[in-house]
Amino acid sequence: MSADPDFRRGSAVLFIASLFSILVVGALSYTAVPEEVPALSVHSREGEYVAVRGLLVEMREGRWVYGVVRDGTGEAAFLARTVPADLVPGAEVRVAGVVSRGKISVKREGDISVLSPPGRVTAELLLRNPWYYRGLEVVVEGSAFSFSAHYYEGVYLVSDGTATARVLFQGDVEGTSMHLYGRVVMADRYEIDATAYGLYPDVQGMEAEDISLAEMEEHEGEVVHAVVDVLGEYCVGTFFLLRDGEYTLKCFMPGQDVYGSGWARVRGTLTYFEDEGRYVLVCDEVTFLRG
Repeated sequence: MSADPDFRRGSAVLFIASLFSILVVGALSYTAVPEEVPALSVHSREGEYVAVRGLLVEMREGRWVYGVVRDGTGEAAFLARTVPADLVPGAEVRVAGVVSRGKISVKREGDISVLSPPGRVTAELLLRNPWYYRGLEVVVEGSAFSFSAHYYEGVYLVSDGTATARVLFQGDVEGTSMHLYGRVVMADRYEIDATAYGLYPDVQGMEAEDISLAEMEEHEGEVVHAVVDVLGEYCVGTFFLLRDGEYTLKCFMPGQDVYGSGWARVRGTLTYFEDEGRYVLVCDEVTFLRG
C-alpha cells in the first residue's frame, strides 16, 4: 500500500522545518555575543556562552592549553585548543566560550584576545608559571627577610687591589694583610691552593715568584707569592625569602653575604634547585628600596 500523498508532503515539510530550525539555532549560537560575567560566577553558568576579562595568572601547555584568568571577584579556568602567539602569563586578556564542567571551553580562535602585554613580574607569576619563566632574567619586588649566608670551610677570599681570588687554606688566619704562598690551580675558576704553603703575617723566604692576583692565569701550576688583604671566609652565597602578596619566593645571591630588611628589588634568573626540590631565583642584583 502506498502512503497518502498529503501525508508524505506533510512529513517533508515537517522535516525541512526541523532542519531549518536546527540550522538557525546553530547559526545563532555561533554568532551570539557572549555575556561578560565576573570570574567568580563562571561555575554557576554551566552551558552558557560567557566572557571574562582579567589577568592571565596561570597557563600550561599540553594537548589542551589550560589557563586561569583573575579579575576583582576571583578566578576562572579555561581550556583551548589553540591560543594567540602573544598570550603569555601576566597579560590582560578576554576569554570567551561555553562553560563546561566549571571551565570556559574556548571553541573559536578569536575567542581569546590579548588586551595588553604583561606588566610587572610578580612572585605569583613566577611560581605559577615556572615552565615559562625558567631560564629568563626577570625583575621582581617584594619584602625581603630570613637571610642565611653559607660559607666554604677552609676557603678564604683575598684581594691585592688588582683582583680577588679564592685561597684554599686549612687553618686560622691571624690578621688581614698577609703574605700568601701557594700553587695556582684551576677549579671552576683560578684559585690558589695554600694548603701546603701558607698565609703569613711576614715574609717567610720561600722560593716563589712574586705576582699580582690579576696574573694568576699566566702562572697555572706554579708556586707563587702575593701580598694580599684577607677579606674573610669565602661565601658560597646567601639564601633569603621575598614575599610579594600571598606568595613567597626563595632567592639565592651567589658569592655574597647579603643582609637587609624591607622592600627590595631583585634581578635574577628562575632556576630549579634539585637539592631544594623547588624553583629558586638566582640573583644578579639585590637593591633595598625602603626599610
